[in-house]
Amino acid sequence: MAVKRLATCAALSSLVINSALAASATGRITYMASDGHQLMLDNSDMYAVGPAVDLSSVGVADRVKVDWDRQGGENVITRMVKAPLTPSSPSRG
Repeated sequence: MAVKRLATCAALSSLVINSALAASATGRITYMASDGHQLMLDNSDMYAVGPAVDLSSVGVADRVKVDWDRQGGENVITRMVKAPLTPSSPSRG
């Protein structure tokens, strides 16, 4: 019985830890590897591109929002969409 409880607790804590590693970031693409497997945002973080992510509609200098997970020591993008520009503050004149 105690072993079953321990296994259940370990499985639940694994789920919590894995979901805690999911994150998102928004920024401009500053670098894309020619093979399309890595890119860098203007936050200077390098990301691996997951197999489900389509890069055909984005390029260097595009502003994007990425969802990523920590997998095997890398930040792996699981979803990416173009992000709208943030409105600039009105100039005072």
